Amino acid sequence: MSAAPAVQLSVERFFAWRCGLVCLLALSAAALAAWWLSGAPQRLDGNLSGGLTTLSVCAWAAAVTRLKTNAFQLQWDGQQWHVGLLVPPTADRWAGQVQVSLDFGNWMLLKFTPERKGRCPWRWLPLQRQGLEPTWHALRCAVFATPRKASAGVSP
Repeated sequence: MSAAPAVQLSVERFFAWRCGLVCLLALSAAALAAWWLSGAPQRLDGNLSGGLTTLSVCAWAAAVTRLKTNAFQLQWDGQQWHVGLLVPPTADRWAGQVQVSLDFGNWMLLKFTPERKGRCPWRWLPLQRQGLEPTWHALRCAVFATPRKASAGVSP
């Protein structure tokens, strides 16, 4: 199998990502409200009811923080993936591997695993075809042709 050609793109549009998150947030808020209005919390132990509510609110708050996504640059050089801030372009770049987590054809969610230790600002990379039309096919080829590193302790 031949390696995928090099590809570099600037990701600045996140409309599909934000719409998906807003829909999930609205559904979770509606489910929590329906649960409370049904009277189910009153039939549960007070600690369990409070714990479930707190867990739901924390999950909702975590999703809200994902609404803001900074523009980034994604590059495949034929050997390794690189991710970095789009502005300024001289900012710290992270090398690592990507794996497709969700693929809906015109929208993908990639999981980025950096090679070095530290708090990498990019673990999840939402990509949509809109705005990336000239490089979308090359990106998909590179993502699916990228060899996966074997996990420790797992033999092929």
